Amino acid sequence: SGGLEVLEHIDVEEYLKGVLPSEMPAVWPAEALKAQAVSARSEVLVNLSTKHSLDRFDFCNTEHCRAYRGVNLHKPSTNQALLDTRGEILVKDNTIVPTVFSSNCGGWTENNDTVWFGPPNGALRGRPDLRKAISPVFSTSDGVRDWIRQPPRAFCEGDSKGFRWTRSYSESEVHGMITKDYAIGSIVRIELGERGVSGRLKWIRLHGTADTVVVKKELPIRRAFGGLPSAMFDLRTSGKAPKRTFTIQGAGRGHGVGLCQHGANGMAVNGYSYSQILHHYFTDVEIERVH
Repeated sequence: SGGLEVLEHIDVEEYLKGVLPSEMPAVWPAEALKAQAVSARSEVLVNLSTKHSLDRFDFCNTEHCRAYRGVNLHKPSTNQALLDTRGEILVKDNTIVPTVFSSNCGGWTENNDTVWFGPPNGALRGRPDLRKAISPVFSTSDGVRDWIRQPPRAFCEGDSKGFRWTRSYSESEVHGMITKDYAIGSIVRIELGERGVSGRLKWIRLHGTADTVVVKKELPIRRAFGGLPSAMFDLRTSGKAPKRTFTIQGAGRGHGVGLCQHGANGMAVNGYSYSQILHHYFTDVEIERVH
């Protein structure tokens, strides 16, 4: 095609210097940056020689693997976080934990098997990210609606754009989004299905005049509506077809599994250490050091 492919051979710790400030603001508190450093290191080591093994390299520089902007983005604060945690990883049952992370969990993280296909991972269980314990009901539409509209005090609430959000679309806009990938004809109704422990949808059913389609898992559900911030949402319609309005109210940004980055920031601001942050988001893990 006439293009040029550049491959960089680089030490893991040097690589992480370009990852951390790409994934988390370098001005955030040191303990949040250290929690991100341990998470990123563990996630890198787990995924070596996996995603791009057939391409003859380990990682790309986009969010498909993790953001990496190279030496031009190195920051003293994130470099120090890496130095302070050098070699530290998260382990459960003598195995490195795939320490995934996302921007904002919306107040509750999610089980890995709700978001992706694959077996449950004991370290990646959905957990509350709350300042004060409450018992929301995520199994009913009313419970999810109350959770979104009356948000609790959560560590990640400082992210005003991601913690709670609203999208409003015309019927023609929603039709265009859905029929881009699903040939269902005109929209009859959209059924919101079963939910995970955080209220994130496991599936939705698109009822149309030409076909009915079930969309499973978090990212395909988000993409069905043009790329929603998360799959923790409630959907309401108003008006009559074919001029209905679809209003989507939701919580969180990203898949919500593992480390909640804005939650880590909130915890660090409130005096928690990086070890406490990591044990808050990952279940029954230990911090160990590799050389």
